[in-house]
Amino acid sequence: MTFLLIVLLLLAVGAIKNVWRARAGSEMAKYTQKFASANEAFMQCVMSNQDDITKCDELQKKMDEANRKLRETVEKYNWALNIN
Repeated sequence: MTFLLIVLLLLAVGAIKNVWRARAGSEMAKYTQKFASANEAFMQCVMSNQDDITKCDELQKKMDEANRKLRETVEKYNWALNIN
């Protein structure tokens, strides 16, 4: 009986961890998409304004913000993703 309870507990813990992994994946996908979009816009701005890339500062800030949020998400879900 005790063995069965331990097995059920381990299964429950595994299921909860999988839910958190799915949530982490969803958040990471969202911020990866935002980063890719901002990066593409920034690169296009730089290519078209090679003489004065200061016009692209706002786009670079958006790219940096998306990258920061992506890193924070990875740190937040580190335990669920088994990243060391």
